[in-house]
Formats: sequence, C-alpha cells, structure tokens
Amino acid sequence: MGSYVTEFRYIALTIPGITEEEQLDRFCEGLKPQINLEVLKSNATTLSDAVRVALNVDSALYGMRAGA
Repeated sequence: MGSYVTEFRYIALTIPGITEEEQLDRFCEGLKPQINLEVLKSNATTLSDAVRVALNVDSALYGMRAGA
C-alpha cells in the first residue's frame, strides 16, 4: 500500500492542473475494493485524509498477514 501511495503522489505531481478532487477520485479508484469502501465511508475530503484512512485500513486488514 505504501508503494501505491508514493507512486500515486509522484504521478499526480506530473499532471498539470489536477485538482484535489480529481486526485481523491483517482486515488480511490486504484484501491482494493474493501479499502476503497472504507475510504468512501470515512467521507475523506482531501487526498491526505484518504491516504491516512487507506493506510490504516490496509494495516488492519492485511498487516497481520505480512508476519505470518
């Protein structure tokens, strides 16, 4: 998930005139369905909020598997 966030932010910086709303929309489109749902339920209004929620949900859902 961290690599997706890093890559998304890098790409967004290369797109002239992309709005915060467009960034938020495109970021959510690339998330796993369950994580996307949780971000949408959180009513995140900025990319930073969406990233925070996505990372927290990803850690809760998939973090335990990394050490297993």
